[in-house]
Amino acid sequence: MLWMKRHFSLTISSRLQQEASFRSPQSLCSVWRQRMHTINAGGSETSNSTCLEDPLRLSEEPVLDSLSVADMAHLLQKCGQQRDRMLALRLHCHMRKNGLDIHRLLGNYLIPTLVDVGKLNDAREIFDRFANPNEWSWNSLINGYIRCGKPQDALQLYQKMRKCAHAHRDGHTFVAALKACAKLKNLEQGELIHEEIAKLGLLHKNIFVANTVIDMYAKCGSLLKAQQVFDRLPKRTVVSWNALITGYAEHGRGNECMDCLEKMHLDGVFPNAVTFLSALRACSSLKAVKKGIEIHREVERQGLLESHPLIGTTLVDLYSKCGLFAKAQQVFNRLPCRDVISWTALITGYADHGHGRQAIKCFEQMQREGIPPNAVTFIGALKACGVVRNAEKGQEIHAKIDDLGLVGSDIQVSTALLDMYSKLGLLRKAQQVFDKLPSRDIISWNTLIAGYAEHGHGERTLECFEQMQDDGVSPDEVTYIFSLKACGSIGAIEKGTEIHEIIRSQGHLGTNQLLGNSLVNMYAKCGLLSNAQQAFDELQQRDVITWTSLMVGYTEHGQDEDAIECFEKMKAEGLPPNEITFISSLKACGNISATEKGAEIHVELERQGLLERNPVVGTSLVDMYAKFGLLAKAQQVFCRIPIPDGVSWTALMAAHAQVGETANVIWVYERMLEKGVKPTMVTFVVMLSVCRQGCLLNKSQTYFETMSKDFGIAPAVEHLTCMVSLLGCAGELERAKALIERLPVCTDNVAWNTVLGVCRHLGSLEFGKLAFNHLSCSTSNLRNM
Repeated sequence: MLWMKRHFSLTISSRLQQEASFRSPQSLCSVWRQRMHTINAGGSETSNSTCLEDPLRLSEEPVLDSLSVADMAHLLQKCGQQRDRMLALRLHCHMRKNGLDIHRLLGNYLIPTLVDVGKLNDAREIFDRFANPNEWSWNSLINGYIRCGKPQDALQLYQKMRKCAHAHRDGHTFVAALKACAKLKNLEQGELIHEEIAKLGLLHKNIFVANTVIDMYAKCGSLLKAQQVFDRLPKRTVVSWNALITGYAEHGRGNECMDCLEKMHLDGVFPNAVTFLSALRACSSLKAVKKGIEIHREVERQGLLESHPLIGTTLVDLYSKCGLFAKAQQVFNRLPCRDVISWTALITGYADHGHGRQAIKCFEQMQREGIPPNAVTFIGALKACGVVRNAEKGQEIHAKIDDLGLVGSDIQVSTALLDMYSKLGLLRKAQQVFDKLPSRDIISWNTLIAGYAEHGHGERTLECFEQMQDDGVSPDEVTYIFSLKACGSIGAIEKGTEIHEIIRSQGHLGTNQLLGNSLVNMYAKCGLLSNAQQAFDELQQRDVITWTSLMVGYTEHGQDEDAIECFEKMKAEGLPPNEITFISSLKACGNISATEKGAEIHVELERQGLLERNPVVGTSLVDMYAKFGLLAKAQQVFCRIPIPDGVSWTALMAAHAQVGETANVIWVYERMLEKGVKPTMVTFVVMLSVCRQGCLLNKSQTYFETMSKDFGIAPAVEHLTCMVSLLGCAGELERAKALIERLPVCTDNVAWNTVLGVCRHLGSLEFGKLAFNHLSCSTSNLRNM
């Protein structure tokens, strides 16, 4: 100790030069370890081990007392470079015991060393006791806070340094402070630091500082200022370009990112791995697959794919988003290390493009390879289950999510789970997930509301619509769209009109095409066609869905001429009809026997090749020709449908029934069964109607029983009415009365008129009164409306 104290009076700079001339840091480390070995050679292994593990006993070791200040300084420097934590701690303990930790030279070596070996709190404790820390200590500590994820502490220390009169801030200081601002997204503080840098003229003198200023602005989202600083640089390096390109890419400004890439090339600066990574991210957001393939080729040429796995993962993401799964899989298979990010990119891509089975297959494979899914992986897998309607797999994934405690704690995973159950129609489970959410935002409410609306639960949809507002969540445009759909499905005209007024007052009609279409559709479904036309006329823009919604409304409510007029006006405005438009127009033509217009539409369908591509269009054409009585045409169209389903076969049966060909109807029905096609509810309406016309009681009884027994179709009002009529005509009074009792009270007037006629024939006063009273009530209600 006395030797060490005597050396403090020496001039430090000359001493360091003298020591450095005959002893390097490497040799000092060797000497230290050799001396330690010599000193402990005579002792037991246990005592040496204890000494090594207990830094507090180091002061007893004479080897440290024999080191000069220069030796100690060099040792500290070497400890930091080699991250030698144990040696650094021994030196620290020795210095602290002897009051050397705040020595004006050694303290400035000790602080950076402790930061380098991860002892940030110890470094700060010494720093706070230190009388005169130099810029090396300040900078080391500021950078240490940034490295360990404490940018706020870094910025506070910078502010303290700024107020310290003897502390000199250099380029390293400003770079560290700007990095802290970038991590905190503290634009205001970043701008102040930028002003200080500008005053010192460092932007033109120090390219590293200038690049960090650009990076700070870019990360804070102030891309205009980032561009301005960039434009003023006298010389731009690849790092300068990368800071700007990365900023544009991270903030979804893909086009600007691509522009920078082109300008960088013209500027003669060669891109590196960071450039390619950001450029590929921009391509991914823009779905610019052509440019992405071009960058991919350059990456391959430079051999970066294997050495930079993140580039490979970004390529997988790009190709997956663009639907190029063969390319995505090729790149994925070449990745040296397939982590959760690369797997998730592939799974999400498959799910987003409707390839649910492949997404689930990847999800299972990644777990077999021992890679645990993250929250985003689960979201992609749940979406895939909804796409392929795989409830079993979805519930299995739900159980895993539950085990990880993500339900409720991760709002995005919970919303994906809610969305899956909604799409699968498992609305009770969807409600259970929703009820467990700790907080419900507009997205979770909309997901639940959409689920109820899409599955025909209009009343429950509107209940949720009211409840969300009671909970303090304001509806958005998506909420209004599904609420209007619910109003249309249950005929809730008053509620629909109320929502219409809210939408108008909020000014949404002029900005949201989908919302306008929903209004037109709601009024059309409710039969308020003048309101539908008014809503249609108020829209600033109309697409094919707007026109089709109005057309369908006219067709469904018997205004077929208006429907065809809409069809003509839409084409005159240059909007090509879609498949639903064609189906509605064919139905309208059939209803009013517009043979010429129907034939014209048929020609257009042939030109577009829709008959082969869409069986529903072909079936609508068969139905139209059946209504025209053109059986041969109907048969020709039917034969061109690639795989006719139950609806297509039923349309052909109806065509034969239209012209009274009962035997052919039965023949077509039997051919359909031979082909393995399942009949529909309407199929049996046609068959029973044919039997009623031909008084085929026995056959009708067979069909009636087969319907529920073999095909699981519960008898509807139309089936019961046909059977009542047949049984009445055949004098089967008791059986007819039994079926009348099964008719629901809400049966429509056509059915009750049929029952009234049968009751007159049967002489059944009781059921005749029931039918008459229902018809009288319906007529009164109609007049009131």
